[in-house]
Amino acid sequence: MRAQLQLTEAKNAFQQEALVRCLNRIMEVRILDLNLKKRMLFVEFTGPKVFQKIQKEIERLGLAIGEKKILPDPFAIATNKADSLNTSKV
Repeated sequence: MRAQLQLTEAKNAFQQEALVRCLNRIMEVRILDLNLKKRMLFVEFTGPKVFQKIQKEIERLGLAIGEKKILPDPFAIATNKADSLNTSKV
């Protein structure tokens, strides 16, 4: 899963370094892009519990999250029950 987060309080390079350091400690998170001029953070993560960890780390640093968008994973394989049932026929 991927998310786009609007950071409302991010201002300087020290906050950027601290944010990168804290999010890198979470093994299931990969930072895709962090732009302090636009105050945008793009991350890739494994599930909802990991997203909660991301939010807690950002809040722990004293930063606020304005807008959150969960983006669809472009590499996810869409399957339905009919496809999985028909695979047994040869």
